[in-house]
Amino acid sequence: VNLFASVEAKFELTKKLELNFEPGYSQSAFTHVTDFMWFGKTNYTEIQNRIELPVSVTYNLKSFGKFTPYGRIGFGPAFSLGATAKTTFVPTDLNGPSHTGTDIDREDSRIFMDLFAQVGAGMKFKTRGGYISAEIRSNLGILNQTVTGGASAEELRWYYYYVDDKFHLNAMNFSIGYTQIFYKPTKRKE
Repeated sequence: VNLFASVEAKFELTKKLELNFEPGYSQSAFTHVTDFMWFGKTNYTEIQNRIELPVSVTYNLKSFGKFTPYGRIGFGPAFSLGATAKTTFVPTDLNGPSHTGTDIDREDSRIFMDLFAQVGAGMKFKTRGGYISAEIRSNLGILNQTVTGGASAEELRWYYYYVDDKFHLNAMNFSIGYTQIFYKPTKRKE
């Protein structure tokens, strides 16, 4: 299960438009299986931990009582906190040796900073001091994650028969949150 946790600051630009800054922590995992037909199968699972700093704009659509649907678009950098892989090779021949081992640090084979675009939609429910929201959001990675020439890549190549492809890290998030409003509007004197 992937994880994303964040804190968001919102600034109202107009009645319908808000500017958002949302520093967060994400943990994403993906699996790659390579089947060598008559030779064996390599199972590769990688977990990346990152700090994400998106800046986005949300547009509030027409309200229906206490419910307000909205759309989001944004962009931001993500900084790596580490990447590890768990890999196994299982031969087709039952007499052949399986290859397993400890987790492999992939930091030398992954970029430190990624850029991503963000698009999403959600629903807000107005409460006494703020609102509760539910949102589905997609982060679309822009940069290639693979750095060639690392020691971990060589270990994976010769012991587990695994070679990195070039890839972008995309993620789909579903989040539920609560927003507390800290400002108190004052009435204008006329």
